[in-house]
Amino acid sequence: LFLAYLSRRRNTYRLRLLLLPAVIGSLVSWPYQHTWVSTPELRDLLVQDWGISLMVVAFIAKSLHLALDPNGTLKVGEDSEAQLPASGLLEPSVRKHDKKTRQHLPLVPDAVYDACEVAISQRGIGYKFGAGTYIPPHTKPLERKPFLRATFLSLLRNLFILDALDTALRIIPGLLQGEGDSTLFNAALPPLPRYALSTSITLLTVWHMFTGFTVGYDMSALFCVGALGSSPSSWPPVLQNPVKSDSLHKFWARSWHQWLRQAFYVYGGYSGKWLAGTPGMVVGMFAASALVHECSVNMTGLPWEWYPVGFFMMQPVFLGMEKLYTKITGKRVGGWKGGVWAYGCLALTSQAYVDSWYRRGLRGGLALAVPPQFSLIGHLVQWYSGSIKDCCSCT
Repeated sequence: LFLAYLSRRRNTYRLRLLLLPAVIGSLVSWPYQHTWVSTPELRDLLVQDWGISLMVVAFIAKSLHLALDPNGTLKVGEDSEAQLPASGLLEPSVRKHDKKTRQHLPLVPDAVYDACEVAISQRGIGYKFGAGTYIPPHTKPLERKPFLRATFLSLLRNLFILDALDTALRIIPGLLQGEGDSTLFNAALPPLPRYALSTSITLLTVWHMFTGFTVGYDMSALFCVGALGSSPSSWPPVLQNPVKSDSLHKFWARSWHQWLRQAFYVYGGYSGKWLAGTPGMVVGMFAASALVHECSVNMTGLPWEWYPVGFFMMQPVFLGMEKLYTKITGKRVGGWKGGVWAYGCLALTSQAYVDSWYRRGLRGGLALAVPPQFSLIGHLVQWYSGSIKDCCSCT
């Protein structure tokens, strides 16, 4: 947070470089010193440890970006560090003639709020490092009270969907009943039913992840807009309807979330672009995504696997094939054929990746789930199953 504050102040470059090793050291030590899985009985919480490790890896990338840029974190319309204010806690990091788009708590100094905004921002909305990021159009009212009401209703709806999906995955035999020995591929089934089941589980898992991202977004938006007074216009949707993606380009550029975009740029995008232009940037970002996901898993003490790396490194190949198709035919990949192509590529390459999560006890990467004791749908399923058994025993 202090690095974020300094990045919005001029003449702080050397101080940011001086603080960087201490910040990275403290971040790296966090997932090793604080863990949810303290006993074997809590192994089901291993996915939460992975979530913390993933967050730490993202914060390290954020710290590198904040510290290594000599100009600091510039907003759109700012050209150099000279336009930033001098160091001062009560000095706002916006120019006097800029129109403020927020009404935060009066007791919170502008500099503190802006430091939090820089630290949390991953898509870079309003900042130069976010230039070129696709922002989905707003789907909620931009007035404060209607926005909060719509977001609260969205949160309730998505929690219900999350509960239903989690219950559906839990009742699949052999999937979430064991400790680290779950698998998508049921060896007792013939090949066709086996892969039909694995494909269905993969789709449910990805749908669960989409819903979990939306729940996290809704909770963050409620807090920042409701408690801190952030502008609703600063909270566009984090995801766009994936069903409408009719190419892999649209899926990765528009439908999928952009929360780790900056981390992928820092770890591979910038260097890839320097080496090979735009194609190198694409390959570098997917390589960075593979390393970020798998290194964070390894930080929890789990063994390294190459299936996730293979999944991410196949995506630039598929994207290159789409570019080649456009170059040869003069037409973009799209329509229902493009949708079949996109989701066929994802379904075929993601199953081994998702299976590696289940086999290693990561619950398919489902870090955000409704606990069984609070699961409304889970209790209804248990009650219904018990009623059926009672009826059968009576007959």
